[in-house]
Amino acid sequence: SGSEDRTVRIWDAHDVRAGKSSTRAKRCILVPDPVTSVSQGITPHDVVVAAGNKLYNFDLRMNREQILLSESTWCVSVAPRTTINASNAHEFHFRKDKAEVELAAINELNSVAASGKAELVVCGDDDGNIHVIVPSAARSGQPPPHRTLVRAHSNIVTKVAFRKQRPRELLSGALDGTIVRWDLSRRRVLRTFDLSTLFERLSDFE
Repeated sequence: SGSEDRTVRIWDAHDVRAGKSSTRAKRCILVPDPVTSVSQGITPHDVVVAAGNKLYNFDLRMNREQILLSESTWCVSVAPRTTINASNAHEFHFRKDKAEVELAAINELNSVAASGKAELVVCGDDDGNIHVIVPSAARSGQPPPHRTLVRAHSNIVTKVAFRKQRPRELLSGALDGTIVRWDLSRRRVLRTFDLSTLFERLSDFE
């Protein structure tokens, strides 16, 4: 579980099933920014964390004798800063060299998912983009390569999920009312579902 307190907590479900009243997290991961999404990585011992405009990967095998884990195995900055209006600004930057105040915001990551079969990590951002990271292609000491899929959503991507039987296919949902089915091998859209149109059709039968 992740929180705005900039931590990810690793819990033991066996304690919950046993009905223990003082259930505590087994480990705590610390990141620089509030956590917006967390997922198991491409292996059972990896944890992927989205915080701000960065994606972190942590290996739970590291420093097992310590509860707190703050050193990531890799970090990718996938969402650049964008200038937007005040209605959806997350951070304010006042420029003294200009007469008017410029509002800038971090294009935050909102959802992260990983596929062990495809060896891919994906996340969606505020600009409606999908970022695809390839951890297995990382060179020593370098962050893994990533590519960006754009122009499928016109608003914040709130959820990404791999298809269970087709690990190279991805579903993404956004505040524009659409769900997009992707082919990550070809990096193209297979189909777009417009939920607003769907609901209008359903209302016709009521």
